Amino acid sequence: MSQEAFRSLVNSIASNGQDTPILVWPEDPDWEPDPLEPSNVTGVPFVMLTGRRRLAAASELGLPLRAILASPEARNAENSKFEMLFLRFRENEERENLSPFERLVSIGEMYETLASGADKLTAVAFAKKIGVHESLVSRARSVFAAQDQILNAFKNVYDMSFRDLQGALASLERVNKPKLKPKAKPRKLTVKRKVGNRNLSATSVDGNLSIKVAGVPIDQERLEKLGDLVADYLSAEGSGKETD
Repeated sequence: MSQEAFRSLVNSIASNGQDTPILVWPEDPDWEPDPLEPSNVTGVPFVMLTGRRRLAAASELGLPLRAILASPEARNAENSKFEMLFLRFRENEERENLSPFERLVSIGEMYETLASGADKLTAVAFAKKIGVHESLVSRARSVFAAQDQILNAFKNVYDMSFRDLQGALASLERVNKPKLKPKAKPRKLTVKRKVGNRNLSATSVDGNLSIKVAGVPIDQERLEKLGDLVADYLSAEGSGKETD
């Protein structure tokens, strides 16, 4: 909510009172109001599900805050944390005009909470359960996981559109991508010899051997003999390694 919208809320509550109570949830899941004094909640800690802005406005005005309890059925549900988050999401969607960032964080948190249970959860089933399009789920999970990075790296996050947030995620992914170390150049070994007026060069690179001699006319027979000589050398070297 912008500062202008918040000032409008403060003025409205100052003039007309708090029309809409906030929604709360007792920290102790087994807590129940005293039947004789149901409004006496002194010393009872509560979790606020909705109404953060209404609380801030009432505090600024010095007014008591009206609140209602979430239903006992939701509090005692098997996955009570998800139910709490879902109640908060639904109430905020209806009353407080969530920004795309807030909406995606809420959806992502609900998904991760529900997915931590024993049952396998698909994006389609989850989207149907909370009433959103399935295409939002993967984006919401990414924004929820990276929410701290997004808040630290970008200004005016709460004014960002869905497209802006998609670009922010892509930007963070590029920054966080590990840089590959350059491959080490293969070691090159070279031996040169002078044979009469000719130059002989033997080079080994990454296990590949090459021999170069310029100005040596040679027929097939002599080439065969040279090949045999090199083969005998390599064979002897291999046998030597095996016996070491």
